[in-house]
Amino acid sequence: MKLIWIAAALVACSSAKKTSTKEVDRDALVRAIHDQPHEVESVIIEPIGDHQARYVITWLDRGGKDVACAEFPSPLLDELNAAKITYGVKPPDDRDPHEYVYPASLLRADLADHDPDYAKITIHPRADDTARYVIDLRNGQRPKVVYAEYPGAIVDEIKRAGVAFEVTP
Repeated sequence: MKLIWIAAALVACSSAKKTSTKEVDRDALVRAIHDQPHEVESVIIEPIGDHQARYVITWLDRGGKDVACAEFPSPLLDELNAAKITYGVKPPDDRDPHEYVYPASLLRADLADHDPDYAKITIHPRADDTARYVIDLRNGQRPKVVYAEYPGAIVDEIKRAGVAFEVTP
């Protein structure tokens, strides 16, 4: 019986995807955005202070993650958006575990369509160059929550889309 469990564990371990993390420089992040956007699953941004962040790139097929430190907020966010790479700011650890967190890149795509089903967006600035965007929907479904840069291009895109918004202290 033990032999069966050991064999099953070996098979499971051998077929598991590698999840190694590798530190890379800012140039490698830029190359990923421009040269390999179809290979990037997502980028999670972890602000670390002094207008800097860790950009955690998760790869689709090669497994593992690359981590680059770079400026934040920055034009890199517009480049991620233009490359249609899913990105968002890592939610804080103390957030409500029941809230529906929506990627920043999808919010920007909705706003670019100029017809989002958004009744109102409430922006709650945070101390780390980010904000919590609470999106009330016209259909009454539970709000979407986005963690993203603030201030930044998203606020301009909200204005262009004509969506009502307010900034809370």
